[in-house]
Amino acid sequence: MKAVVLEGPGLISVKDVPEPVGKDGWAIIRIKAAGICGSDVNAYKGKGQVLHYPLILGHEVSGEIVECSTRSGFVPGDRVMVEPYLPCGSCYACSLGRTNCCEQLRVLGVQTDGAMSEYILHPEGLLHRLPGSVSFVNATVAEPLTIAMHGIHRIGLKTGEHVAIIGAGTIGILSALYVLYKGGVPILIDPLEKRLAVGKGLGVPHTVDPVDAEDAVRSITGGRGAEVVLEISGSLEGVKNTVRLASYCGRVSLTGWPSADPEFNTAMVTRKELTIYGSRNSAREFPEALDLIAGDIIDIKPLISKVVPFDELPGVIESIAENPTSTIKVIGKM
Repeated sequence: MKAVVLEGPGLISVKDVPEPVGKDGWAIIRIKAAGICGSDVNAYKGKGQVLHYPLILGHEVSGEIVECSTRSGFVPGDRVMVEPYLPCGSCYACSLGRTNCCEQLRVLGVQTDGAMSEYILHPEGLLHRLPGSVSFVNATVAEPLTIAMHGIHRIGLKTGEHVAIIGAGTIGILSALYVLYKGGVPILIDPLEKRLAVGKGLGVPHTVDPVDAEDAVRSITGGRGAEVVLEISGSLEGVKNTVRLASYCGRVSLTGWPSADPEFNTAMVTRKELTIYGSRNSAREFPEALDLIAGDIIDIKPLISKVVPFDELPGVIESIAENPTSTIKVIGKM
């Protein structure tokens, strides 16, 4: 079968690899669509948590079941979304049901071979049936939507709270839309006007350049600061700014992955008595995410910059690595 294979930093192509062989409790899925994530681009650039080469990339994928067990609740032909996080099931985090924090967690396309391929073998318990109105292409956005949702679930958003969101990529914009859905007031922060414009077009009431962010947030909140700050960008400056933008007694959720240890003003954390939450991947959010997409409650279509044939994915990943601000979300279609 064909697969997008990374043989080392900067070495990516479509190659022939062996098809998966079925085993009990696992389904064989014919992949129909695969989104490009920042982790795929980072792996191409030699960054991130890649543990081995060659590596098949991809974890934002949907497809059709080819083979499964009779007790799975699925039948061949069912359309499914793949939950790409593989927990060990036995560590402390897993015992709490927080499998997204598994000490030995493997994510498709990062710590283990991914799903940019014609077929994959995946645990039946980590598959989610697609609502009839959700296309394979649109379904791929459910994975980043769950990450956005998880950060907001972590901080326990209350109706009417202001939420400063640092970073207006896919997850940042989806976070803003979910905040709106939950009754909050999102303030989307990014240096790229074209990304802020996408958020504005989707109904985000406040879009701000980082240079003006502190003054703008104070103006919007009547001088209080944001009760909630979501750091999505992973930039060192973004992490540093979370404590400045947060109100006294505010909450901060850290979703982005900084490339180095950032400066963090712990004196301000103490002075404001901030609550800091880590937010990693997602846990149990896929069904809600798919329902939100199915009902057009979260409009993901403007985030899809383009859809390309599967064979073009390596070239697109190379292009995004060279110009990361050129697109929001690109999806390969089989």
